Amino acid sequence: MGLPNDTTMDGRSFHIIEERIGPIIRALTDEMLLENLTEEVRLSCDNESDFETWKRAVDPSVATPPLPKERCPRISASNDTAWQQKGSGHTHNSPSGHSLMFGHHARKPLVYAVKSKACNFCNAFRKKHAATIDVPPHDCCRNHTGSSGQMEPESCLELIVQLFDNHKCILNFRCCDDDSSVRADCRWSNPTFLANSPPGTTLPLVKKKVGKNKGELQERPNKGKLPGHIPEPLFVADPNHRRKQLTGELIGLAKAKVQSKMTMTRMDATRVGKNFGYVARSLKDTPSGDYTNKGKAALEHHFDNHNHLVSKKEQDTSRTRCHQKALQV
Repeated sequence: MGLPNDTTMDGRSFHIIEERIGPIIRALTDEMLLENLTEEVRLSCDNESDFETWKRAVDPSVATPPLPKERCPRISASNDTAWQQKGSGHTHNSPSGHSLMFGHHARKPLVYAVKSKACNFCNAFRKKHAATIDVPPHDCCRNHTGSSGQMEPESCLELIVQLFDNHKCILNFRCCDDDSSVRADCRWSNPTFLANSPPGTTLPLVKKKVGKNKGELQERPNKGKLPGHIPEPLFVADPNHRRKQLTGELIGLAKAKVQSKMTMTRMDATRVGKNFGYVARSLKDTPSGDYTNKGKAALEHHFDNHNHLVSKKEQDTSRTRCHQKALQV
C-alpha cells in the first residue's frame, strides 16, 4: 500500500497500531450497537410512553429510579456463534470465536461477545521469560478456557445477561439452532426454577435422549446457569438450521452401505432438504390443520406427486415448475 516501513510493519508496527486503534473500534462498535438496540426496543414496545421510560432508565446522564422488571421491554432475537478455525466441525480446537444477537424487527446486531483461548502478548512473553515472572499489564484478550465448542453456550448466556443487566431488556423469544447445551445453560437451575415458581410447582419433565430407557420422561437435568433475577427466554427453532440438520442426516444415509441406504443418493438428500426448506418457510402463513399435508408435500414433491399441496393454485404452480426443469434437463 506504499506505507512507510512496510518491510517491518508485519513484525512490529502493525501490533502497535492494533493496540492503539483497537479500543477506539470497540467503543465505536458499542455506540452503534446501542443505536440498533434502541431502534429494536422502539419497534417492540406497545406504546411510545414505555419506550421513553426505558430510554430514560438506561441513560446514565439522567437520574431516574431503577426500572421495575415488569416494565422492562421484551424483545425477540436470533443468535448464533462462529469460529475462526471451524475445521470439520468435530475438532472444537479453534482458538477464538464470536457470537452475535440480531433483533427480530430491526434485523440489526444488538450485542456481541468474543471468546479467545490465547493471547499473543502473553504467549510471546512466556517464551522469553521464566514462568515465575508475571506478565506485564496489557489489554489481554484471553477470556475462555476449555473446549471451543463450549464458547457458544457461554457466549449466549453472556449476551442474555448483558441485555438485562446493562440495557434493562428481557429476551422473550430466542431463535437458534438445536444445540442442547445452549438451551440447557440459558435456563434456570432446578433450585432457582422452584424458588421462582409458585408453591407446589414441580420440575418439568423431558425425554431421555440416550441409553436403555431412551424416550422415557425424567426431571430436566440440573444444568441451568441463568441468574435467578433474569426471566427465562423461550426458544424457537431456526428453519435454516433445521434444514441443514435434516440434509446432514440424509447425506449420512446416502453414504451408508447399499443394503442400508434405501436407494438414497446425495442428489436425493439435497433436493429433499431444499423442499423441506420451502415448506418450513411457508408454515408461518399456513393454518395448523394443514401442517401434515405440507410435511408430506416436502417428500412427495421429490417424486413428482403434488397432491398434498393445500391449494389448487399451489399444485398447478408446482407441476409447472417441475415440467420446466425437466425440459431444461
